[in-house]
Amino acid sequence: MAERRNEQKVVPTFEVAARRVHESHSKAFRNAKHKAQGINSLIEHVFPVFGDRRVDQIESADVLKALSPIWLEIPETARRVRQRMKAVFDWAKASGFRAGDNPVEGIAKVLPKQRDAVEHHAALPYDLRVSTRNHGQTIETQRIALVDFAKNRGFEIVEEYADDGISGSKDSRPALDRLMKAAQAKKFDAAIVARFDRFARSTKHLVLALEQFNHLGIDFLSLSESVDTSTPMGKMIFTVLGAVAELERNLIRERVAMGLDRARKQKKTLGRPRSVFDREKAKELHAEGRSLREIAAKLGVNKGTVRAAISAA
Repeated sequence: MAERRNEQKVVPTFEVAARRVHESHSKAFRNAKHKAQGINSLIEHVFPVFGDRRVDQIESADVLKALSPIWLEIPETARRVRQRMKAVFDWAKASGFRAGDNPVEGIAKVLPKQRDAVEHHAALPYDLRVSTRNHGQTIETQRIALVDFAKNRGFEIVEEYADDGISGSKDSRPALDRLMKAAQAKKFDAAIVARFDRFARSTKHLVLALEQFNHLGIDFLSLSESVDTSTPMGKMIFTVLGAVAELERNLIRERVAMGLDRARKQKKTLGRPRSVFDREKAKELHAEGRSLREIAAKLGVNKGTVRAAISAA
């Protein structure tokens, strides 16, 4: 009994304690990816500093040593690391493994003010595309850059949309279509792409997509062009593109109106041209009991045209 009590009083290292806390919170994570993110930041930034030390031996100076290299470099990640360390030390105190104040609270006034003025996006996807599989192009190059960018900004990636081997000249692509549907459902706050031409090959397509994002309140980030519509400069881009889209719509409307006016002056018949086929033959086939589908196939027109011809008899 005495040996068992002594084993229960063994103070864990910070790494052991962190993994226990993480495991106890595992049911709160939405999926395996989010669960991994909860511990990975500690593995990368804290365990190398004092992961092998007992939780009752760690002081505020140690916490400061772990946070200082990343506090200004990747501010959002640093704040999450601080929050997760605090949770571990709170658990250690509640479990009787340490006494006194939480060492994370002792550094609040010591850390410099962060320059992170960009709004945090709680969740976002990223879009990948290569149009030729057989010329050495892969989406992996784009994926690495996008994941690193999201990681450095402290973003949470919720989905990857990748069109592998599909031409970008098409406005409709499987992964792109899924991304736009997810945007309509407000499943993310922002979208990241490697370059504009990986997302859209035509200016018109880009303008229409960004206008839709703007309407939905979704930010758009492009790494190559350094465009981030969550910033004041980026919001200006949304405004300019919206004006371009409106101008294009007005020009199209004006051209259509001019064309209709010219056609009327030339006394041309407006509307869909009449289908040329043997209407009497259609009536004969119908009298024989043939279906509209069969008659349409035989005469080379659609069912609606056959129906209209028979009804006019």
